[in-house]
Amino acid sequence: MTAAALMADGPALFAGSLLGIVAFRNINEIGFRRTIPVLLLLPGASLALA
Repeated sequence: MTAAALMADGPALFAGSLLGIVAFRNINEIGFRRTIPVLLLLPGASLALA
């Protein structure tokens, strides 16, 4: 079951990690520090409202 879950979740994990690396390279540190909390707040808010 663990290998199947990893195979299912792996692409999303990889995509999120890649997006974070690309965002960190393309924007300055202050912009990155402002962007990450917003990106974390959006899914949290959608889960709270669901």
